[in-house]
Amino acid sequence: MLLLQQFFPEIYPVVDMTVIESEQDFMDNAEYLSRFNKRNRRADTSIESENFFKSNSSLGSGDNLSYIQNIKAENPDGVMVLFNVCYPHTERYGRDGGMSISVNVGKGIFIEYVGKGFDGEMLLKGKATHESYEIGWDEIRSITRGNINEKRVYLVSDEAYKQHVKVWSETLEKGLGYPREEFESHIPETYQGISDTIMADAITIIKKLPKIQDELEMHKLTSFLISGNCEDGRFTPWQMAADTRFKAQLKNLPNVPELQLKKQQSKALKEWERPFR
Repeated sequence: MLLLQQFFPEIYPVVDMTVIESEQDFMDNAEYLSRFNKRNRRADTSIESENFFKSNSSLGSGDNLSYIQNIKAENPDGVMVLFNVCYPHTERYGRDGGMSISVNVGKGIFIEYVGKGFDGEMLLKGKATHESYEIGWDEIRSITRGNINEKRVYLVSDEAYKQHVKVWSETLEKGLGYPREEFESHIPETYQGISDTIMADAITIIKKLPKIQDELEMHKLTSFLISGNCEDGRFTPWQMAADTRFKAQLKNLPNVPELQLKKQQSKALKEWERPFR
């Protein structure tokens, strides 16, 4: 989150944030921490640590005290990040999708998106992608909303999308405890595509990258991921993370045939190393 605040303050969605290092830290500051919505929380570790959390959902949906207890039980180096954001809370099935922008500074960019009714964790964990775009570094300046579709290298098929809906519905119902009748109407039966406003936000981000290239390289941020959800028709990223935070996790990603096919079809991916997947 802090990297996102440093390099992209204009899209940083957090208006208030604090880090809880232990159960005792939580108890000592309980009154102050009551100002934070328990729905807006994440488990994290220091940027140097590779022993990070693969999924926050495994830590349960209880109160914040039980959450920090679960964090410490799973990873003694873990911390709880509490934050308030500038947009209203939505349920995980009520979002306008999720997006990740993989950046290899000086080489290229890879954008991935899952559609309305899904969220960014589904994408980040490698369980689904609905469309993706590949842009060379020297092509960034010429990219517009009118021509970016020329850079699309993958679009989900109807059959694959239906399978994603099935998997996501099972996750919502069995994994997260949402009643099926509550979320079914929020997930489109057919893929609807990325909206103009969400794509415009992605273009704004990638257009900035060449302008801050020297600063990124100075901080040794040459390969990273910007990822998050899409809320109310806008891209609202929750993190900018260096690729070292993901290497161990990515080795264990499920073998999704679509992603493998996408990589085989993409000639440019052979010319520069993607930081992820």
